[in-house]
Amino acid sequence: MGKMMRTAVATGRVSSPLQSAAKTSQGFFQLNIKALLGEDHAIFHDEELQQVQNVLLRHISSLRRTYNHYCKLGDKDSGILYRMEFWKFIKDTKIYLKLSMPESDSVISTSLELECEVERQSPFTRFLFREFLQAIVFLSVHIYAASVVRENGSFISKCLSGLLEDHVLTLDVSINAGYSHSHRTNKQYIERCWKIYMILNKRTKNGFTFTKYSVLF
Repeated sequence: MGKMMRTAVATGRVSSPLQSAAKTSQGFFQLNIKALLGEDHAIFHDEELQQVQNVLLRHISSLRRTYNHYCKLGDKDSGILYRMEFWKFIKDTKIYLKLSMPESDSVISTSLELECEVERQSPFTRFLFREFLQAIVFLSVHIYAASVVRENGSFISKCLSGLLEDHVLTLDVSINAGYSHSHRTNKQYIERCWKIYMILNKRTKNGFTFTKYSVLF
């Protein structure tokens, strides 16, 4: 064992725990941050992505715990986060105080590049853990871009660190532990409301609209 370690040191192959974790998680994250950089800063993509991954890896246990908590509020057996629970996450973390719920929801949809209008609005759209992380990254840039000094290679990671420290890492996941959308009665009401919403909506060139006439009708 000692000989193997000495050989590794001599050949310069010893990696830090963070580097080892990053290597094993390289395919796990698969984040797409190109839309956040723009053409002027596209050349710093790889460096920005690496810094973002490093921030996420430092807090991965806490983020996974938070994700699992909100998954159970929607469907205890699926292990996948629903959009409605994502909305609750935004409310509980008080992110909505800096970026309103409609604005936050729009950013979330943009982060997933959802083309179907129904998926962009449906409370039943599902988010894998990777997609949850990507949405958080997008939210962080929209909230902190104006207050963070733009340094090439670390701009997005600084925005992300700000959001995590101010809102996410301080979250007590035990709050509202008894709350759940997965209860049979709650689920039935949500599904009925969504069906009614879809029926009353009408398709226009600007997307889905909901008129006062439709509500009164």
